[in-house]
This record gives sequence, structure tokens and C-alpha cells, in this order.
Amino acid sequence: MDPNKGIGTGIEGLDRAIDGLRSGDTVLWQIAHIRDYIFAATQFVASTARDGQRIVYLRFGDHDEVIDAQALAERGANVKKYVLDPTVGFETFAVQVHRIVAAEGEGVFYIFDCITELQKYWFSDMMVCNFFCLTCPFLREQQSIAYVPILYEKHIYETVSRIRHAAPVLMNIRTMNAATYIHAVKVEGRRTEYMYFPIRIDGANCTLVTSSAESYGIFDIFTQTGERRDCWDSMFDFAASETDESEDAEAAERKDNIIRCLLGSEPQRFALCRKYFTTADLMAIKKREIGTRCIGKLNHLLKDEHTVLMGPGRWGTSTPSLGVPVNYNEVSKFDCMCELAYSSHGLRPELSYGSHFFQDLVEAGTFYTAIYRGEYGCVFNDALFDEYENCYCALLGDEAEEEMAKVIRVCDTEGKTILYSEIASQECFLARI
Repeated sequence: MDPNKGIGTGIEGLDRAIDGLRSGDTVLWQIAHIRDYIFAATQFVASTARDGQRIVYLRFGDHDEVIDAQALAERGANVKKYVLDPTVGFETFAVQVHRIVAAEGEGVFYIFDCITELQKYWFSDMMVCNFFCLTCPFLREQQSIAYVPILYEKHIYETVSRIRHAAPVLMNIRTMNAATYIHAVKVEGRRTEYMYFPIRIDGANCTLVTSSAESYGIFDIFTQTGERRDCWDSMFDFAASETDESEDAEAAERKDNIIRCLLGSEPQRFALCRKYFTTADLMAIKKREIGTRCIGKLNHLLKDEHTVLMGPGRWGTSTPSLGVPVNYNEVSKFDCMCELAYSSHGLRPELSYGSHFFQDLVEAGTFYTAIYRGEYGCVFNDALFDEYENCYCALLGDEAEEEMAKVIRVCDTEGKTILYSEIASQECFLARI
């Protein structure tokens, strides 16, 4: 595919305004309703299908299907639908998408479901953002074109800002007064005289909006209003406001989500939690999450030391049953981070290898590793740390929480340890000298 050749969106007026699409473009559609995205995607697919281009639809949302892949295939279009399950978690889901893109090869056109849907399964704006930021450059590398929608009013500003920054092409689309309006906010690699003017689509007519009065009304509906809470915080805010145990379907679904967030989705455990825990019980459990704020304090206090941070499961997960829910600023000063997999009580979380804030770790030069205890070639000597006094309370002084001293252990090796890693052989060790 010629990277400089314009590829039609199926909307003639939009093609004139932005000089068409280019191979490698991921088009982020900021929407208020899925029907607007379905309109834009349908036009694009109809246009590219006539040219025999390979079209792949990635289906993972609960909303209406964006395209009818089966009907298109029956009419001779080169189209395939992959049905993906977001409940497998961020890492597995992202790997599945990347494997599909790699297997499909170069020059394929992709239609994604709305990535806001992933909030319901991952309970984290950060992971939705990371998924987009990891996938977008890979699509560009494959010289593919992708349509990706986001309900940006459902996300915090930081998430939307990072996603916008990563997207080569950014479009706003809304339906107002029976007409559809599209406004190109960002288009990399080309420029036209009318690129950033909104266009109005009214039936078969597509016109450029140049009237200041009409433009003002359009920009007003495209403006994000107010600050949003992260979906994780919003879920608990709502639960905390409930004074009685409600039995309606919406409250039951919210309670189920909280159980998944805090305690995981293992069927037997989930059923017992649903039966015996009230929402108030779950809120009390939430308050007892491992002392991530304490880790943030240690991150600051030890910023000038050479430090290794070890913990169970995933660092940065939004699901406490799978690891430690810290944000990057709370672990940014550690030189090495290590995830430990434990098989006790049937819990063996899939390790993330830093994917929750992977780019931040790369830029900071933080070494990241994972240990599967008991596997061939992996040795972890707990007894080594038992020889050192726990310095946690001494470091935090009056801020130390006595209960946390039973959970968090700080060992001062007095400079008598060495960390060595060999990237080529994928070997590393931490040893006392």
C-alpha cells in the first residue's frame, strides 16, 4: 500500500477537507452515541469493500454491532469478524489483538468496537488508555488503517488527553437537528485549506460549515464539560452513597462489579461473596487494601537509594485480588520492580511485566522482572530477607501504621547485594555479596 496515497472515508466532503486517509492512520472517533460511529464506519467499509480491501472487525462490546460482517462477506466483501472477550483481562486481551494484527499482515483495515466498553471489565481508565497507546503504533507499523471510537465524556481528562496525543487522526462526530456534524481536530501528515472546518451531512448533501453562528453551536457540543472521576472511583462513590442494601438489578450489577474488582472472578469464591457479603462489607474490605499509599511514602523517602520493590501479582493493577493497585507516581523512584507469582489458595495471577505503566517504566529506565516460584530455572530464597530487620516503622516514624508493618517489609542490605541482568539470555539475579 502506497503510504502517500489518499484512501477514501466514504464521505466525499470529509475526504476533501482532510485529503483522505493514509496507510498507518488510526482514526479516533470521539462520540456521544454509538450510532454516530456506526454511520461513519459503515460509509468507510462500504467504500473500501468495493475496492476489495481486507476488512477486519474486532467485536468485544455490548453495544450494537458496528458492521454486519456476515452480510458483507455474502456479498463478496473481503471481511472477517473476530469476537474477543475482554473479561480475560488487559494483558491477554491486548496480546490477542496484537496477534490478530500480526497474523493479518500489512495494509488491513480495522473496525473496532467502542473502547469505552473495556471500562466495564477492567475497571480502569489507565488500562483503556494503555491498550490504545500500545495498539496504535503497532497498527501504524503494519501500514493499516483503523477506526476506533471512544465515549470521551465517560473518561477522565488525563485518559482522553493521552489517547488524543497517540492518535494520528482525531475526529468529533455528533448528530444535531437531524444532521450529522464531523469536525477534524487532528490530522497528521497533510494539510488543506479547510481541514479544520466542521462539515455538515444532511442526507446526500455534505457541506462545509463556515458560518460563525453555526460553528459556535457545533463547537459547544464538542466541548468536554467538567472533570470526571475515574471509573474505579465512581463505582465506589456510588456504592458509598447507598445507605440500604438495594435489591434492584442495577445495584446487584454494581455489587457484582465490586466483588470482581476486589476479590476476583473465580466462580466458587464469587458465588460465596455474592451470597454472604453486603455492599457495606465490600466497602470495608476496600478500605483494607494493601497500603499502597505507604508504598508511595517509601518511594519518596528512598528516592536517593538503590531499591528493589517486590510484591505479589501485578504492580499497578486496578483489581486488588490480582496484585497491588498503585499508580506510577507511587513507584517511580524504585530502580527495580519485581512481580511474584504465588500459587497459594489457588491464586496464580497472570503477571503483567509492567504493562500497566510500561511506557513510564521504559522512559525511567526501571528494570522490571517477574518470578514464577517453583518453575525450572527460577529460585527465590525467602530466608535471605528474614535475616534483615524490618526498617518500615523506623523509616516512616509517626506515620507508620502498625498493621502495615505486618504486610510491608523494608530490608536494608547495607550495599552488600548486587542485581545483574542479561537481556539476550533473559537471565537475571539478585544476590548477597
